[in-house]
Amino acid sequence: MTWCPKCSNTGIDIDGNPCSCRFNAESFYETVSCMDIPQQYQGVMFSAALVPKDVDPSYSIFLQKLFDQVVTGKVFQQNMCICSPVAHSKNVWAYSCIEMLFRKGIPTFPVYDVLEIKRILLDTDLNRKQLYDVANPENVTLAPILFVKVPRVITWEVYDTMVLILDRRTRRGNSTVF
Repeated sequence: MTWCPKCSNTGIDIDGNPCSCRFNAESFYETVSCMDIPQQYQGVMFSAALVPKDVDPSYSIFLQKLFDQVVTGKVFQQNMCICSPVAHSKNVWAYSCIEMLFRKGIPTFPVYDVLEIKRILLDTDLNRKQLYDVANPENVTLAPILFVKVPRVITWEVYDTMVLILDRRTRRGNSTVF
């Protein structure tokens, strides 16, 4: 390590900020694309023990194993659909996965529903201004794993969009979790 004249190798510059010799914000944020997590889910980690007990116990075990696989990168290049009643830990699970992936420097994309993703793809394809405030819309297809909500009422448009999302992401070797 060479000597830094800005901080004298303390890591803190004269203004009390982290020195660029230890933390280069530009290179850090080049590898991380987003972590758009609603405030009520920020810092909340998934726990199988907190999954409601009114479903088969294998559901919470499945979610815990899948969470462990996602955050260690073992589930990439697989697509899956998680179906359970409302308020059965799917959102907490998805946002916890995104937060853990973000911490590891893996590009992520916010959770949107199928029809919102369709609009993001359409705006990107037509080179239009994004309707939704999306920093890196290309990560809909490029992020290693994408978490997508499915509306309660499934229409042909929803089904067709799910197929489109899967097709674009699978061709690039990426995973999708509905």
